[in-house]
Amino acid sequence: MQDKHLIKLPITKELICLRCMSPKKLRFEIEYSLGKGTTANSFLFIDKSQSHETTSAVLIHPPGKNFEEVFIPGLKEFLNPRTTKLIIVIGHINPNRVGLLRRLSQEFRNIELICSNPAAKLLEGLWTQIKPSEQKQNDAKAIPPLPKIDLIKQEQNMSIGDQYQLNFIPAPTARWPG
Repeated sequence: MQDKHLIKLPITKELICLRCMSPKKLRFEIEYSLGKGTTANSFLFIDKSQSHETTSAVLIHPPGKNFEEVFIPGLKEFLNPRTTKLIIVIGHINPNRVGLLRRLSQEFRNIELICSNPAAKLLEGLWTQIKPSEQKQNDAKAIPPLPKIDLIKQEQNMSIGDQYQLNFIPAPTARWPG
């Protein structure tokens, strides 16, 4: 049995839930002691209004690096990494999520991140950090440059194609100030 897997749940043609699942307890499951495994839900809005080829997409709340091996191939089933502009909305920043964002920026040519100002500061600080245990294996792999960051400082709206509108509301929490 594979430890981790991805379930693709189409909500509409343009909106897909990408649900990463693991029967094992990962970090947050251990903290909450539910004993049911771990999930991470992301939402992908695909804008095909310009042509049949996907030209842009918005990814909300990508998982952490621990789901990289199932998440990135699943995402590539919907998006062409060479031609798609991928906008990533980040709800909170932690080292695990930064690891996946770095991988996405290596895979996709045109990435933009959307987050709050505190999240951007944390992201900038974590982007080039490498765990000492990973130092040797990462010597061969250069850390990609930090993608463009669009800051959300107050309530804002963003249209996706003709059907969707995202409302951004900065709401800091005690655990994740970003």
